[in-house]
Amino acid sequence: MPYTTNKEIEMALQVVKNWVKNEGGEVRSSAVVRQLIKNSRQNLPIREDILIAAFGLLILGVEPNAADVAWFVRDGQIGFPTEPSFDFCTV
Repeated sequence: MPYTTNKEIEMALQVVKNWVKNEGGEVRSSAVVRQLIKNSRQNLPIREDILIAAFGLLILGVEPNAADVAWFVRDGQIGFPTEPSFDFCTV
């Protein structure tokens, strides 16, 4: 299953979207780190590296999306783009 339709990536993006909504739309780096720690203590049905990548994009100020999550995870089974959608050197 390619990254554009990967269920775990879709689930991680939904988790991030719901979290941002619950935070009132405000994304603070410290709150993201706190949430990553909470996630690591839960038995979520999502690969942890995928969830970290999705939340990590928030810290970078990048809207989480499947292509950028896949670019960070770099899993040969789900594939990944050759470049992220953002300038990696300036974020």
